[in-house]
Amino acid sequence: MRNVVIFCLIGAALAFSADRLLWSGLRRARANDFAVWNALVAGRIGSELLIVGGSRALVGVDCEKLSSRLSLSCFNIGLDGSRANFQRPYLETYLLHNTPPRLAVINLDVGSLTELRTAYDLAQYLPYLGERPIAEGLSRYIDVWKYRYLPLYAFSQLGLNQTMIAIRGAIGRYDAIPDRLRLHGFRPMDTPWDGAFDAFAAENPHGVAAPIDEVGAADLENMIVMLESRGTRVVLVFSPDWEGVRRLEVNRSEVMQKYAAIAAKHHTVFIDYSDSAPAQNRSLFYNSQHLNRRGASVFATMLAKDLADSGPLSP
Repeated sequence: MRNVVIFCLIGAALAFSADRLLWSGLRRARANDFAVWNALVAGRIGSELLIVGGSRALVGVDCEKLSSRLSLSCFNIGLDGSRANFQRPYLETYLLHNTPPRLAVINLDVGSLTELRTAYDLAQYLPYLGERPIAEGLSRYIDVWKYRYLPLYAFSQLGLNQTMIAIRGAIGRYDAIPDRLRLHGFRPMDTPWDGAFDAFAAENPHGVAAPIDEVGAADLENMIVMLESRGTRVVLVFSPDWEGVRRLEVNRSEVMQKYAAIAAKHHTVFIDYSDSAPAQNRSLFYNSQHLNRRGASVFATMLAKDLADSGPLSP
């Protein structure tokens, strides 16, 4: 019996050691991904202008250009692959640790109100399960306690790809330059038109509808309330998407009406760039939803002017 106990203790110690080593390696190998998270929970951001949203915010809103044109510090906490139900706990975590912004731009897309039931890139959340909003938000979809307390459980769920990335980081093969911090959270894309739209159109010749879920709508409104309760002025923005995609978005008008209604309910501004000049220029996009670096620069100039002209920056 004693030998069994000793064997179990040694096995547990090895599992905990391997788990710590792999997480250390993953954070090194993905330094650019975790850099913003680390700065956020450490309270090192605290910008006057905060950009919130999913991938369209992340790659499409150039904080440096906005900052220079508006004379405000700016940071982009766009969360890749997310919608309102994952953005809300991320924003709440931000507000727990950082000075509330003077102005927040919540960048929307057609699917922002659709509840995601699977976290895109789950690995990015897992080191921060000690943050109450993150743990509570994820607990809707996963057994948080298993990821927090069972050694190696996370890697058994994340799969071979993330495990190999972690191993490469553990042996020193990684890029430790956190570019996103240098660019105030913005992740510019120099990718050419990638053909994803053509594949999507071929698979969905009659178009698709983006569900408007109660959870998604409630989380978007919760974000607005959280910000405004801290004295932050909120602007809802639908940044440009390529006009060619509209024929496939069968309930686009319904989604836009919902955004307008939410803005009116909370007495905030909603700016829709669907019919703007950038939306008609495919060379500014790398796919139908996402601006490339040049497109983000063009859009930032337009957004800065509209923010200055529309009144949300006034005292």
